[in-house]
Amino acid sequence: MNVISATQAFSAREQQLFQQGRLEFQSSPLARPAPATSPTAQAVDPQSETESKPSDEQNEDGQQFSAKESIGTVKRILEQLSSGKLLSWLDGSAFDKIQAQQQQIEADAPSPEAPAERTIMEFNYRYQAVEASFAGAVQLEDGSSQSFAFSFSLKESYASFSIRQEAVLKDPLILSTTGQSFQWTGASQAFDFFSDGRSAELPTLANGQYYLSYDRNQDGQITQGKELFGPATGQGFAELAALDEDKDGFVDSSDSAWQQLSLWRPGETPTSLTDAGIGALSAQSVATSFGLYDGDALLARIARSGIFLAEQGKVGLLQQVDLNI
Repeated sequence: MNVISATQAFSAREQQLFQQGRLEFQSSPLARPAPATSPTAQAVDPQSETESKPSDEQNEDGQQFSAKESIGTVKRILEQLSSGKLLSWLDGSAFDKIQAQQQQIEADAPSPEAPAERTIMEFNYRYQAVEASFAGAVQLEDGSSQSFAFSFSLKESYASFSIRQEAVLKDPLILSTTGQSFQWTGASQAFDFFSDGRSAELPTLANGQYYLSYDRNQDGQITQGKELFGPATGQGFAELAALDEDKDGFVDSSDSAWQQLSLWRPGETPTSLTDAGIGALSAQSVATSFGLYDGDALLARIARSGIFLAEQGKVGLLQQVDLNI
């Protein structure tokens, strides 16, 4: 074949959609906690314009790139799995708002007598499609001509939905005099973390790191989780801010609870903040979520971070570390 001249027209369309979401609840809102996965994938073989297709495929091809309808289908599946409306189809920012509201509700609720569990609901959705067409005509050396038209299309969608339960992490405040963030040592010591007479394994800390403690009964010892910041409410920085009586953003010697605050390590005698050279604790913090893992197992999460001021003018790190106890 010797092509003398040709005209060609190529075109393609493609579409991709990725959506994922995560919701956490102190108690499960779902009636049937069962995971489900619904993958589908299609590949349409190349077709010439002279080939015919069954009616079912024609109907399907007429709905190519119908990502919106596919989302609706997945939404209905998730609603059935969750026994109710799935809060409409949510984007990432909407999930963040709902999760923040849920966390506030949990923070205002009375703390449980024993460690609670939380339900985690996650979904992922993926849709992608592409189609391309090729058309043209060629003039051959022998005087004949030939026209062509060719197309192909591919579609794939995937949806997964899972529900699992895991223990709620509990958060003491940990102060670091070395400037280093919280470090997991792997060692622990028995401690009445939930203030109910039962022992739990409280992690020991790296050198220069201490639990911020509040000697509520003024016996010179730290014996229960209620004398740490966070185990009772899950909001360690909020508990600290409640001690800021003059609302200047710092807990310091002008606040009446100052003399009862100390640095403590399991198995050791607490040291008062004044003796440790600590001048003030900031009541403010920022979210710094960072998980510490042993393989797939979550050991702790650095949830929030703030600062303290030392008497010598240095600045140190104060962190809310959620422990898997």
